Amino acid sequence: MTCVDLKTAVRSALSISDDQIFNFTLKKSKFGDDILLLDTENSTIQNKYVAVPTIIGIENKLKGQKIENDKILLPLFVFQYTNNQKYAVFDTGDLHNYSAVEKNNIEHFEIIFETLAEYQASYLTSNKEEPLNINFDVTALFDKVTNLQQLKNFDTDTDTLKNTKIRLQAYINKFYEDKLLVRSVGCPTGNNLFVNLENKSSVILLNSEERLVPPVYDALMYIFTFSDERFRQKHFAKLIRKYFDAFAYYLHQLNSEAYSITREYIDITVRVLLPIVKFQIIIESSASEELISNALRFLKYPLINQEDVYEVIENKLKSTEYDFIDYEMTNMNVKSGHLGQYFNIDIQIINQGKPTHLTFFAKVIIPPTEFLKEIVEGGPSEKEDFFYITLMSLFREHGLEELLDFAPKCYLSRVKWMIVLDHLGNNGFVTLKLNQTLDIDGLKHVVAQLAKLAAVTLILEENLSREEGKHVRINEIYPKFEETLCIYGEESPIKKMVDKNRDSLHYLIELLPEATAQLNLPLEEKIKKFDEVFMSVFPRILTSDVFRNAIAHGDMHLGNMLFNQQKDGSISESKLVDFQILRYIPPAFDMLVFIHMNSSREIRLKHYDDLVEGFYRDIAKYLVKFGHDPENAFPKDAFYESIKYVRPACLSMAFVYSYMMKVDPEIREYLFLDQEKFTYYYENNNRELIDLVWTGTCFQEGITSILQDIADYIIETNM
Repeated sequence: MTCVDLKTAVRSALSISDDQIFNFTLKKSKFGDDILLLDTENSTIQNKYVAVPTIIGIENKLKGQKIENDKILLPLFVFQYTNNQKYAVFDTGDLHNYSAVEKNNIEHFEIIFETLAEYQASYLTSNKEEPLNINFDVTALFDKVTNLQQLKNFDTDTDTLKNTKIRLQAYINKFYEDKLLVRSVGCPTGNNLFVNLENKSSVILLNSEERLVPPVYDALMYIFTFSDERFRQKHFAKLIRKYFDAFAYYLHQLNSEAYSITREYIDITVRVLLPIVKFQIIIESSASEELISNALRFLKYPLINQEDVYEVIENKLKSTEYDFIDYEMTNMNVKSGHLGQYFNIDIQIINQGKPTHLTFFAKVIIPPTEFLKEIVEGGPSEKEDFFYITLMSLFREHGLEELLDFAPKCYLSRVKWMIVLDHLGNNGFVTLKLNQTLDIDGLKHVVAQLAKLAAVTLILEENLSREEGKHVRINEIYPKFEETLCIYGEESPIKKMVDKNRDSLHYLIELLPEATAQLNLPLEEKIKKFDEVFMSVFPRILTSDVFRNAIAHGDMHLGNMLFNQQKDGSISESKLVDFQILRYIPPAFDMLVFIHMNSSREIRLKHYDDLVEGFYRDIAKYLVKFGHDPENAFPKDAFYESIKYVRPACLSMAFVYSYMMKVDPEIREYLFLDQEKFTYYYENNNRELIDLVWTGTCFQEGITSILQDIADYIIETNM
């Protein structure tokens, strides 16, 4: 085989003087036509090298680089082959005991991940130099990929594509700011990687320019290089877990506490880098049609990756044995979600030889205002993920499946991004207007579901206490219930909102003198007493040191419930959704807030005692069914004492919710989902807001009703 200046390159790299005679041969290897073997020989020494294709200019970009890892090899030199392809030469011998990586081979992936993770952990813990000023241009990458002939005709809304690029660029920038970066050793063609099955090791030949990337980037690059779509359908989630398990292990071995590999970190980096890696492979190598189709689906539905869809299907079917056809993700254009947008996910597969259509509901966390973005950062999405992934699994492990029908089943959760659930709309469930009230049947259905939520916590704790021989409480095992939202202090994101809500309360007392007439007090005295009730929420919404606590939903407005209605409008079933503000507090709290906010005063006065008694009776019934004595686990007298304790806080919370939720839905959408209007009315001009919505019958009735309830409490307790 002929080559250009190879003899000169070899002499220079191996320090062979011009007067020394040496021979060399260049031949194809067992690894494939593009991998070459270079044999050199002089009078005393024979050497064997491997040459792999590399990029133009790599010889200059590799100068001065060092890799302190014997499995990651830098090239000795670079030469130009006659086919105008640059080749990098490595001092590896002939790799006699190594083989090329086989496609779709789990064992090979496990070996690769061990080598990759060990190198990356070592790099992070030993590399003390500050990263270079680096950046990655998402727009440039998108422009390249969308200009390719295979992808030119994709059908994606221009605004959607623009927002996707902005979103991904923001994440990428954050990755570089956080500096959890390694020198990439990935290659889109995969021709730089070899495995030794005897000693379970691999060697990576560094044949690309220096590029700092989040560690999982290279793992993704190798997964997509060495597998097909069918294999990834079955194994992608498991491969990602294997890689991160290995990476965390080697970080631990090196006593590195500087890097925290959390579920949130894993979810975000994988989700963001998946399309980036696919696009890089499509641009830099001969991508398969199935990978191109995968990338096209992302361009069309950029809020979800196809690999997420595989996970949804597997969790639904409990199987990976199906033929994937296609999926769609469409916006439901529902405006009641404060912290997210709602979507339908429709998936077509062939399951057991039959065409099958699966439909799911998805919530994507895209808050519309800066205030709501602050709320999201406070942890609501993490709590919902914890509820579905950790708690619901724990309840099932303890045999409580029959009590878990208070919530839809979850098939995918991505922290601070997406949750995919059963599409209850297919079973006749609907949302109701946020400002309406429920009849007694509707109230009973929801109270019964709240009793199940409380009961599963109590039963779980009693089971664990019996096993451990001591009292076990769920907040001691999982410290996820620290209050992050209802905190009143100078640094709290809601302080300004709380002060405005309190001023609104004062204004409404002035506007509705008849609602508080029974107090027979001057306006100033009324406001003082109402303020005391209003501010009681902050200490009394916390985990109690006196009363038994249970996991509480924490956000009991109608937008967080679904209902199945009969033809006559009566409610036959209900479900709780949006577990984003979980608390660990006395169970009476959720129940009282729900009743005071979502019923008419007439219904409350008539049925309050029955609803409260029914709530306790259901909890006691479930405790008995699962082998526990209610009087030991959840005494009735203590339950009623807890009601007295939390009642003012519940009235305060019911007022705040009514103030926001009893507004006419169209006006509320106009105000709440627009940043400018939200800031003007809710954050800065609350009295103008009240004047604007005052004509709404539901608003006036709802506010009047809750003011009367607070006045009743003030009289009953002789405040």
